[in-house]
Amino acid sequence: MFVLYHSITEWFAKINGYGIFNDIMATNVEIKKGAKDNNVNLIKKFTRRVQEAGIIPRVKGLRYAERNMSAYVKKTKRLKSIKNREVREEQIKLGKIAVNTRRGR
Repeated sequence: MFVLYHSITEWFAKINGYGIFNDIMATNVEIKKGAKDNNVNLIKKFTRRVQEAGIIPRVKGLRYAERNMSAYVKKTKRLKSIKNREVREEQIKLGKIAVNTRRGR
């Protein structure tokens, strides 16, 4: 009897080189070879089971997920905006920038 075990998350990590599986538990897919099954049918069964598990689309979706900003990043971003506002106000006072500049259409 031939049994094919494979962890989907490990398989996906090997293909794409990602290590973002902290929220996803490893799901094992088990395929048992019957009396009349050949190797091609086993591969087809395996890919079908992997697709039915629905983990690969979820992992691919996590590739583009944005992380929450840390407190340090928020602070530096805020300080940068304050500095830019001061520079803009200074340029308005010097007459380098028009006061009522509208952005958009």
